[in-house]
Amino acid sequence: MRCAKCLLLKMAVLFLIASKCLSREIALIEQLYWPKNIESKIDFDSASRAEILLFYKTIQEELKSKNLSKNISVEQDKIDYESIKKWSINVQEKLVNLYKTAAKSCSHANEIACSFSGDHKQFLKYAQKFYENLDAQYIPWKKASSKFYKIYAREQIRLAAIFNRVSSEVFSFNDSEILGDKFNDGEFLFTMDDGPEFDQINEYTQLLTSLGISGMFFVIGDKLSKTIKNLGFTKVNKIYSKHCIGSHGKIHKPHPKIKNWKESIETTEKIIKKINSNQKIYFRPPFGERNSEILAFANEKKMPIMLWNIDSLDWNELVSPTQLISRVEKLMLLWRRGILLFHDDRLKALGSVKAIDLFVKNNDLKWLDCSKTL
Repeated sequence: MRCAKCLLLKMAVLFLIASKCLSREIALIEQLYWPKNIESKIDFDSASRAEILLFYKTIQEELKSKNLSKNISVEQDKIDYESIKKWSINVQEKLVNLYKTAAKSCSHANEIACSFSGDHKQFLKYAQKFYENLDAQYIPWKKASSKFYKIYAREQIRLAAIFNRVSSEVFSFNDSEILGDKFNDGEFLFTMDDGPEFDQINEYTQLLTSLGISGMFFVIGDKLSKTIKNLGFTKVNKIYSKHCIGSHGKIHKPHPKIKNWKESIETTEKIIKKINSNQKIYFRPPFGERNSEILAFANEKKMPIMLWNIDSLDWNELVSPTQLISRVEKLMLLWRRGILLFHDDRLKALGSVKAIDLFVKNNDLKWLDCSKTL
């Protein structure tokens, strides 16, 4: 009876946590809803142009909304409008350039979203006209994608609005940080956080190896020590031999909020070097939170900070595998390059990796080798 009560209490706590996390909507979609198959580079570019135009249009609408504070769940007096302005200028310029890259495969203006030839100022008008004049076959995509990008835009604007209080992946402090947005077109890096769990450490490493994907695993120092204690250095080294090990700190807590953050970074670095002394080590701060001190220390240690620009949301228990795949593929179409974020302390995404890998290979995209290309 006592165990049953404990279980019910645990379930109630988990439910409350999940409810709190979901008090703000998250951008999910059941499928891409694109009316044509996306199975080639030309197919990818066509769908990509449409995604870019719709997101560009949506950003403008969300930034002009009188309900901005409510939409992004930030109190009016706590919104950093300068930070939002910086983000909006940066992302709008980026989207125009991404569109131009995607438009290089246009053979004539009658193809989907191929007729733009103006300057930056005319891009919004083109995006609005594109949206209004879509053929009937694109209506399901238009409806589902509009909802997705409205929520996704709010996610990003929120991160920008609070960045000076709670830093994240929405901005880089300087060019030494890696977000994935500077990769070549069509290049993606597969990364995983929060492991290893010694009893399931092989699950993702073996799958990625079988698919020819060289992944970057950002490990928790305490978990890595426990895994080494259970399996030994030799076996752990063999498990990660086709991949790279990055540091996620000794403990999974926001490092700007803990006093011994230097020890957290140094301890994890030493453990990783015992496994592979020749490997360059990257640092990913838990939750993406860091400050100028942490950045300076990481640079001093020659340990670049690596963040991400495509979050799979596999950490969220209420996100289905189908939604996970669709979200990742949609953001790959939007950003056209980048760093994918998954978590190997849970097996939820295990069944999704093959589908995402097939999407990459069908569309002539490229997985980066973590040990050679960064």
